[in-house]
Amino acid sequence: MLEYLQKFEPDLVLLSTETLTDDDTKLLPQSWLDLLSLQQRQRVDRVIQQWDFLVSKLFETHFYLLQNLEEVHLAKSRRGLTMLYKIKTKNGESFYYEGRLPATDEDKASNQNGYAILPEQLQQFYTNVHNGWYYFSSRSMGFLPLENIFNLASEDWGILDSIGKQPLSLENTYAIFNSGMGGYLCIERDLTQPVADKVHSHLWFSKKAPNLNVEFWPVLDTWMCIGFEE
Repeated sequence: MLEYLQKFEPDLVLLSTETLTDDDTKLLPQSWLDLLSLQQRQRVDRVIQQWDFLVSKLFETHFYLLQNLEEVHLAKSRRGLTMLYKIKTKNGESFYYEGRLPATDEDKASNQNGYAILPEQLQQFYTNVHNGWYYFSSRSMGFLPLENIFNLASEDWGILDSIGKQPLSLENTYAIFNSGMGGYLCIERDLTQPVADKVHSHLWFSKKAPNLNVEFWPVLDTWMCIGFEE
């Protein structure tokens, strides 16, 4: 396991109660520290419980983890402390997702618009579970960390020349999920206005026309599960 992970992050080490430093202890939430004293089955159950509040929004994702999450490990590298999910596929192979430490007030302040654009349930996820959760080897197919959530207007998009009339407000649209293949699930909202009941979202692509006004939660759930089986 470690040999495979170090292909992508050579300095990564797994944490245990024996290797934990005082600095690690200060940075880790108590819920993460508690995992180190548990057997793998208990760790898995404890981690999935943290996702339970999203089951009505991300049912398929939650069910997939419930059925296929094999192990949970805490790790450390030059990028900091992280949680690794070992997940099995239908053909019996395994892959890894990475969950970052929960977002701090400093994280939220560093990208206020990126945090504000998130629906309430995702704000809760970022604050209490992970500030970013994605496929370990590519750092895609999952929730972008707050520092990587970006406004579409901040990038140059060649596709705009092909689209013609701008189909949405780039200034009010933020990418929160990266497919790793030039596709982004985005949320559009004027942050000066009250939060609407429904999330206004689009699929934005670097090389083809966007898919506008998609159902945010079903698309997010579907894209997450596609990532599990790719």
